[in-house]
Amino acid sequence: GVAGDGVPDSELEPEPAPLPSDRPVDTYEHATGVPYEIAVGAITQKLQATLDASAQAAKYMAEQRRQAATTDKAMLLRKDASYGYDHRKTGLPTDPSHLHLDAATMRTNGLMHPHELLASVLSERNRRSSVAVSAVSAADIAAGNGMPPHYAAETKSHLRQTSHFTVVAGIASVRQLRDAARSARNEALARTKAAFEATRQAEPGYDAAEAEAKDELDRRRRAGALARPSPAVVEAEARLVATAQAPQAFRRNPRFVHPTSHRRPVAEVLAVQPAAPAGGSLIHPSPQQLIFTEYEQGGVYEMPLTLRNTDPAGLTRRVRVLPPTSPYFSMSLLSYPTATGYLAAGMHAEVHVRFAPDSLADFDDFLVVQTEFDSFPIPLKARRRPPCLTLPPALDCGCCFVGGDVMVHFDFTNEGGHGRFYLLDQHAWANGIRKPSPVLGVAAAARPGPGAPTVFQITPTFLELAPGAAGRFSVAFAPDREGPVSHPLALVCDNCVVKHFNVSGAGCVASVRIEAVDNRPPRFTTDGRAMQETVDFGQVSVHAQVSVVLALLNTTPLPFEFEWQRHVLPEAMLPLSRSRTAVPPPLSTNALPPPLCSASPDTFPFTISPLRGTLAAGETAEFTLTHSPLVPRLAAGALMLAPRGVPAEAVPGDEAGQLGLRLQGMGVSDDLCLDPVALLAPGGAGLGVGLSCDFTLRNPNTSERSWRWLPEEADELGGQLEVSLEPSEGVLAPGEEVHVTLTAHGHAVGTLKRTLLLGVAPAGRTLQLPVEMNVWPP
Repeated sequence: GVAGDGVPDSELEPEPAPLPSDRPVDTYEHATGVPYEIAVGAITQKLQATLDASAQAAKYMAEQRRQAATTDKAMLLRKDASYGYDHRKTGLPTDPSHLHLDAATMRTNGLMHPHELLASVLSERNRRSSVAVSAVSAADIAAGNGMPPHYAAETKSHLRQTSHFTVVAGIASVRQLRDAARSARNEALARTKAAFEATRQAEPGYDAAEAEAKDELDRRRRAGALARPSPAVVEAEARLVATAQAPQAFRRNPRFVHPTSHRRPVAEVLAVQPAAPAGGSLIHPSPQQLIFTEYEQGGVYEMPLTLRNTDPAGLTRRVRVLPPTSPYFSMSLLSYPTATGYLAAGMHAEVHVRFAPDSLADFDDFLVVQTEFDSFPIPLKARRRPPCLTLPPALDCGCCFVGGDVMVHFDFTNEGGHGRFYLLDQHAWANGIRKPSPVLGVAAAARPGPGAPTVFQITPTFLELAPGAAGRFSVAFAPDREGPVSHPLALVCDNCVVKHFNVSGAGCVASVRIEAVDNRPPRFTTDGRAMQETVDFGQVSVHAQVSVVLALLNTTPLPFEFEWQRHVLPEAMLPLSRSRTAVPPPLSTNALPPPLCSASPDTFPFTISPLRGTLAAGETAEFTLTHSPLVPRLAAGALMLAPRGVPAEAVPGDEAGQLGLRLQGMGVSDDLCLDPVALLAPGGAGLGVGLSCDFTLRNPNTSERSWRWLPEEADELGGQLEVSLEPSEGVLAPGEEVHVTLTAHGHAVGTLKRTLLLGVAPAGRTLQLPVEMNVWPP
């Protein structure tokens, strides 16, 4: 059963257990016979359950409303992106609501579901109406498809008209009668034909083949006669064709009448600028043309146009305005000063022209003002001052070493109007890609593909520049191979103008060649370039210096730092002949011993100046090579040019690509020349009497030598011979000689002998000068 409040018995709370015996029982009872306290507790519990259910229902409906609002907002944003913001102002019907509520939940909480309410109303209407409505409409209403529009409902007049076409059961229709008559005629014709065939076959001399051929001929003749129209039909059809092909002279709709002949398309009108209103026109427009200069995509802009009656006779005139044809310009209704639509002299009418661009391009159109006597156009123009960037047609990053990178900045200024720009890859733009990335990384145009290395990285890819503002493109150029590289780019402006230009650069490697050695060209070349050369200093006197001038040309378009590495040249790498008739083995740092950190003159008697520095791009540098031996022997070495601060990929690694010098020279040293080689005084001198004689000391070397008289160990006879030299020491320049005076005194009678020692420095053998003198008694 159901309780009085509409709640089933199964949902009622169970009867409370009896109170303990120690608690007094409330003697007051409810009208139902239940104690009042227990009844109040049951009502409180039921109320609390109802409140909880209502709170859950409210929470459920709030969540459904939130989801519906989120879906409606997302759909509205998609429409804004597809049709523009102005679609909200069109007044079109809104989409069905996305609010979906559970009918059972609504009904449980005592709420009315709109769809169920509409379904019940429709069912009640069908029950009370004499005209049956299909159950499908009610099901659609309950499913949320909405009430059917009033204009789609059947009217009583329509029902009365369609009721006359109801076919009464048992009465044949006209089509059935026509079909029955046609069947009877066909059966009669078939019987007649069968009787004719039987009679013809019964005749003597009947030939079946001949009869079949005759029947076929008759069928073809009848078919041709039926296919050929009669002369009357041919004449009627010819008149119809002539009427259709005749020129029409209908009067065109006055709404589209152009001042000259007819209203032409906008593209044709733009080619020929419409004439301005004549000076004698009775209606004066203000302004003469409408120009929109500041506009944004998706915006709606409006300008007023005033048409004033300037009739000098003071007569009242009428005027109308024909709207523009393009979808971007529209106009309001013409506003007259009075309700009659007439313009008195001096009065004016006003019309508002609206402009709704879908881009920032230029737009042109016109509207036509018609008076009682003439008509003239009012040009409509949209001209946004285009931006103008002082950007070069090509972004040339210059040269960079392979494996390195360089950052080049290109500054420019916007000398035009406000504009926004996107920088894209031209190939991506041609393929329909319209979304730029924060950093535009492109490969060389000659090596496209997903695996191609990134050669250029350009930032930024989006710019918004006001008039007079400055911008900058930063290009990071990192070539991966030698040679020029370039890539096309597309700079897209917000006024639908696309500018194409290239970003380019050149990868290079360190390349230096030998131009001359002491103004003599190198002997051996490889591919027209001399990378290695042998410098033979020949025989050089010890402690002498011989220098040659080396000229190197830096063919690299970039300057770079260098350092000469000094190596001891092994004997196996010495040239086979000093005549330089055969190409010597190439020099390579891999085949040479490790470079000398600090070469001493004893181990490496060669020097080059400057040892390190910078080679200017495309210029010739001169170096001085010097050989100064300290010991008389053959010396050999190698100098290898090592670029500094250049990536390893840009340094030549093959043997033919390394610039090197093979150095060799012989250190020699000659003894000083004595003239005479011995001093003999056969005439002699008396005891104790001095005797003087001269000898010459000459330096045949190319370096100076110092000499000094060294003390010697005299024998018994030599000790009796006293000798003095003037000078006793000195320094001889190359090729210089000195005359030395020797004075001798004998302290014993007889032939006295002595050998003088002359020391030579820094190189040279100690010279011996024999001295012999006869001494007689006094």
